Amino acid sequence: MTAANLCTAARLGLAPVFVLVFLAAPDSLWSLIPATAVAILFEVTDGIDGKLARSRGEMTAMGKLFDPFADSVARFSVFLAFYAHPAGYADLWMVFVFFYRDSTVSFLRILAAAKNHVMGARTSGKVKAWAQGIAILTTLGLSLFHRIGILGWIGLGSLPIPTIGRVLVGAAAVVTLYSLADYLRGALA
Repeated sequence: MTAANLCTAARLGLAPVFVLVFLAAPDSLWSLIPATAVAILFEVTDGIDGKLARSRGEMTAMGKLFDPFADSVARFSVFLAFYAHPAGYADLWMVFVFFYRDSTVSFLRILAAAKNHVMGARTSGKVKAWAQGIAILTTLGLSLFHRIGILGWIGLGSLPIPTIGRVLVGAAAVVTLYSLADYLRGALA
């Protein structure tokens, strides 16, 4: 287990922690602060693991599969929690899009591995990851700032945070659909 893979594994361990703290006391500071911190750790470790592997010359076939798996588990956990939240930060169709895209890409990677080929990340996958990360962190950040009262101080206290969350997550779902189409096109080429 390389340092990069340990960093990746942290996302797997933190995924259920996010769900527990986010849904434990919805919209309370005791829930939003640790949930936001965990979501930030998801994104930071996602950025660090690849850099660690490249800088140490530890890029492995396992790491190329483990990283997107950990990303899927972490982000899917967040989107499920967003859907389960009483305010509804995501709609069911969005969660289905994330699930079907990641399941399909995982299946394509298994098929490629069966042919002794590692299916690497595509640019659309990176764009999808950015879109999802931005949707997650912005939704959590707005929720936290609303709860603390910062949005009220700057005259934005009446923003409909759950609606904004659904719009952001919906936009990420559209980008995710594009990524699915791109991976399918690449697999069929």
